[in-house]
Amino acid sequence: MSTLHPPAADGPACPWHADGRFAPDLALEDYPSTMLTRLAQAIQVELSSAYTREHGLSVSEWRMLARLNSVGSIQLADFCRETGMDKAYVSRLVRSLQPLDLIRVQRDPQHGRKLIVEITPQGRSLARRVLPKARAAQEELMQVLSPSERVVFYGAVKKLQAALEQRPSTKSSP
Repeated sequence: MSTLHPPAADGPACPWHADGRFAPDLALEDYPSTMLTRLAQAIQVELSSAYTREHGLSVSEWRMLARLNSVGSIQLADFCRETGMDKAYVSRLVRSLQPLDLIRVQRDPQHGRKLIVEITPQGRSLARRVLPKARAAQEELMQVLSPSERVVFYGAVKKLQAALEQRPSTKSSP
């Protein structure tokens, strides 16, 4: 018989069984995927919207600009894979950022059908203005966790990411 984890000293009882199995009646809102999706969406809406709106960017446009600020340029397909964004949606982001001279797109000289997107000097300048605000908002949120909870949270997320990367893909190959 599987038992539930006892309640944490400062929070609700964990609805997942200690042996890693879920009860058959586990509520959808207690599925890890649902919890993480809702958390990510709330972070984007609550934290990102203020500084992105101030600079005339959507949250997704900011994510693209921030990623390009760190790598300089990247194949569009690699960007989609790394961010988990749909190719059609990323194409719309490119069409919105390119006329603002924040990014530029060119054909990959080694693979003529592939596109490379890169940040422009103007895009880098904007990213450098927004990045401290983004970092501060994220740091402020993490203050609700104790230092040891932050370490456990980071380790748990990285472990789940690694486990998913090790799983065989269910997507069909092109």
